[in-house]
Formats: sequence, C-alpha cells, structure tokens
Amino acid sequence: MVLKERPAYPLLGASAASRIHRLIAAKNIRQLEDGPVGGTQLHFGDDVIGQAMDGPLPEEGIWNLARIADLSLAQAAYQLATSRSRIWLPGMSEKDAVNVSIKTLGPGRHVDTNSERNCHVSYPLKQCQFSGTTGDCWPGLNAGTRGL
Repeated sequence: MVLKERPAYPLLGASAASRIHRLIAAKNIRQLEDGPVGGTQLHFGDDVIGQAMDGPLPEEGIWNLARIADLSLAQAAYQLATSRSRIWLPGMSEKDAVNVSIKTLGPGRHVDTNSERNCHVSYPLKQCQFSGTTGDCWPGLNAGTRGL
C-alpha cells in the first residue's frame, strides 16, 4: 500500500485499512504481475488517498517491493526482470511490449554515477538485444548524464 500522504486523522487511516482488508478478502486487488497499470486505487469519499498492490513473496531472501511511489513502474520492472524479459511501460498496450534478451556478462560490480559529466559503468554489463541491434546497456542509463 502506498498512501499519497500521512492520514490527517485516525478515521482516514482506519478507513484505508478497512478498504484494503475488503479488497484482499474479495481478491480484488491488482497484482505485481498484471503489467504496468498501477495499483488498486484507495478512496476516501471522492479523493484518491493511495493505491494498493499484491505481489509474490520470494521463496528465500527478502521482498524488495517497498518505498515505491508509482506502482506501475514496479510492475514494468517486474516484466523486465523476470523470465518474461520484455519492456512493457505504463501507457503501452500488452501487444506493443517489446521482448528483449538480457544476459549477465561479468561478476557483480557497480555503476559510478557521482560525476555530473560522465558515468563510469563497471561489470556486470548486460548484453541487450533490441530490434536486431546488440550492445552493452543499462536500462535508463545514458552516457554523459547521471542517468540513475
């Protein structure tokens, strides 16, 4: 659940909690796997106070879906990071989603984005194939900008 802001009154928080319980019980809550459509909106009267979404728990480790303001971006990242390996962004229809092939090329390292003028990318680079062109890439990272 992501609220637009902290509830101003306890009644507002209780109303949001009650709404979430009803959505879960009715199995009427959007899923992480749904595609980039965002979460189920939570209303207090005519006002949208936030959104809620359900996602699968990992078999081991921690659940990293936290502190995300736009749940449609989490859904788009899920489409890219899972075995679906496709770019499906908010506003696109599913038929327009683009399949990509992504492979890890090296051991885990980091991206140094501290420089205002240049980005230094260390391994692992991902080998991406997009529309017949293959090259090293980091989604969202543009050379010469901070990118992340």
